[in-house]
Amino acid sequence: MAEALQILPYVVAALADKDQGADAHLAALETLCGTLPYAYPDFLIAVDKVDCFVTRLPALVSATGADQGDMLVLAAQAIAGVVEHLPEWAEKFEKNGAVQALRDRLLAVDNMELAEQCLRLGVAAAVLQFFDFFPTNEQKVALKIVAKIVKECDGAEVPKAMEAAPVLCNLLQSSDNMIQKSALSCLGMIASNARGKEEHMDMLCELKVVDTAMRMLEKDGWKTIGDETLTGILGLLKNTSSASAKAVKSLFDLGVCDLLKQMITYYSSSHSNSDKLQMLVELINQLMRPLETSDTPKNAIVEQNAYLDQLAGIVPLLIQVAKCGALSSVCYTCIVLIGNIVELSTPTFLIELEKTANLSSAIFLGKLPGDVDESDPSYNLLFTLKILEGLNRFSYQLSMDEKIRLFAESCLRDLDDIKVTISPIPQHQFTSSLLTNKLELQMQDSLFEDGLVPSWCVYLVETCPFLFSFNARWKYFCLTLHHSFMGDDISDPDSPNEEDEASDAPNEAVNETEKYKVTRGNILESAIPMMAKHGSSTKTIEVVFEGEVGTGRGPTFEFYSTVSHELQRFGLGMSRGDNARKAGETGFVHSSFGLFPQPWSSAVTSSRGIEFSDVVQKFKLLGHIVARAILDGRILDISLSRAFYKIMLGQELHIYDIPSFDPELGKTVVQFQALVKRKKFLESSSETTSNPSADFSYKNIEAFKSAINEVFALKTLRMFNEEEMERILCDHIEFDHGYDAHSPPIVNFLEILREFGREEQRAFIQFSTGAPTLPLGGLASLDPKLTVV
Repeated sequence: MAEALQILPYVVAALADKDQGADAHLAALETLCGTLPYAYPDFLIAVDKVDCFVTRLPALVSATGADQGDMLVLAAQAIAGVVEHLPEWAEKFEKNGAVQALRDRLLAVDNMELAEQCLRLGVAAAVLQFFDFFPTNEQKVALKIVAKIVKECDGAEVPKAMEAAPVLCNLLQSSDNMIQKSALSCLGMIASNARGKEEHMDMLCELKVVDTAMRMLEKDGWKTIGDETLTGILGLLKNTSSASAKAVKSLFDLGVCDLLKQMITYYSSSHSNSDKLQMLVELINQLMRPLETSDTPKNAIVEQNAYLDQLAGIVPLLIQVAKCGALSSVCYTCIVLIGNIVELSTPTFLIELEKTANLSSAIFLGKLPGDVDESDPSYNLLFTLKILEGLNRFSYQLSMDEKIRLFAESCLRDLDDIKVTISPIPQHQFTSSLLTNKLELQMQDSLFEDGLVPSWCVYLVETCPFLFSFNARWKYFCLTLHHSFMGDDISDPDSPNEEDEASDAPNEAVNETEKYKVTRGNILESAIPMMAKHGSSTKTIEVVFEGEVGTGRGPTFEFYSTVSHELQRFGLGMSRGDNARKAGETGFVHSSFGLFPQPWSSAVTSSRGIEFSDVVQKFKLLGHIVARAILDGRILDISLSRAFYKIMLGQELHIYDIPSFDPELGKTVVQFQALVKRKKFLESSSETTSNPSADFSYKNIEAFKSAINEVFALKTLRMFNEEEMERILCDHIEFDHGYDAHSPPIVNFLEILREFGREEQRAFIQFSTGAPTLPLGGLASLDPKLTVV
């Protein structure tokens, strides 16, 4: 590089000497263009007579002659290179006729490479001003070059590209289809590069891009224009409305919803038009954004908002699309859109909407469980909400199915492309504050505590638990499950634990307890018969350790914590990872993503010295411990995977659940599934390949479930989801500021805490609580709780 820069003074001298021949000038320009990438501003300025560039390079661009082609291109490249290093010299070049020379050369369009260099130097907007004076063929060439440049520009170059937007907008009205198509392509790429930038999208709107695009589509114009042009127009409208409220307003004012109705009706009749349906529903999604983010109170938006009225007219068509067998991603987007409209609507508005659109038929034929009047307008709304909530929970699986299908059909080339990033609707958005408050008031009635629960409470909590807050459901669970054991007060799981106040469990408010002794040194063997015999007791279980004087909450908390922790010890054969231990290794099975049962083959009764009957016995103990922890308000020292909780709640497992407890294995299984489907697709197999569901109906899992059923009906827990079960059983630490137990920083934090030795643990407790040891009951007894933010 140093040698190349040393040549630069000789290049300057050669270019400054006008008497040297064309060959010498050409050689000097080639050397200059090869050297400039290695130069830097201070070096250029230090070169003697370097300012000759501002006069000589424009002159060389203006040179005439049959042998000047390469020289003109190299001179233009040299100007670009110098201006890149010394932007302040751009004005000097302009004063010496550089822009005029480049524009003249572009007008001639006698050299494609030179024309592209001219446009790259930022004179595209200036040249396009003279576009009408170009011959037709040269207009097409110029637009082709502009399109190539716009395609390669990045976000930082958008303002420069926007300078050409006014002329490009005018060209949309050209009678020449090729010019119109090229101008649309350029504007589409500009809008895509500027996506999300309100000032640029507003500018496009002010240039009447929306109006012009709509005119091209109206009067069945969308049927006559080519697919590529239609795709370009829809993409342009989507990107423009993504950040511009002005564009959205213009679209509504121009009757976009009527146009969308026509297009959706037309394209939903054929499965081959799924790509167009996808673009149409994506455009509708962008039209929803300003309404969703409006500062106006929701109740004030609805019945007077003409825009929402227009969108409501599309709902029957969205339902039609969702049912027409289009791509699952299209169906899912339709359901999300319907959900957004429902969210923005008042009950009165929804009742009117239900008269023209059967909301509950949006996805599958079916019905809500139980004997309920299906003619009641509220039935369809509940059914729709249940479908929406379910699709939201399974959005990852749906999207993964779609990705695998695309890979199988070779639309995706690489296995690494089978990735899905989902941002599901927060679960709390499905909660109804009105119904939650009504349930809270109902539970204050003394008849409720006596077991006289209104039928509407039972029905809604069992069929649509997502309508109620977690705290309300927990209180309902406590009251309905063990109302005969309850005192006057019930607290929620987030309330502080205090000795003299009601606890956050059904039995903790009851004074009647039963004490049982266990041996600390043989705690699992002591706990198994004790729990088998007394686990279903209606009294609160209190534990004391043999030979120790401590009684009450402290030893009881320690018992539950110790037993749950001991069940993770190596050699028990309960959890995945147990077999991975080295010979003679002691300690505990650990998984950053929570423990998952180790499957046992029915043909194998023992493995590595572990009897399967012993494993079943341990799982039954775990079931008893979990049930009593819920009933008596104890905290367990065990991290179970979300997939384990799904099994516990009676939910079906899928291959997409594997990454939740083993990401690497899950990735391999999903990729293997994709390869199998591609092979079958390529073989044109007519055999339907369904997504395999894991069979975990093994004796160890059944023992775990049966133990819980001995204490209370396991199905009563189905009003909670996996995350909430973890909150109930293992809520040692609270999280705030957007974190949860599965956030990567939290996982890393807990991993470090587990690796701490005793002295490090004491130091951490001292730092975080002010005391070197925890109170009786451990972290669960801290008041306030340890919170990570």
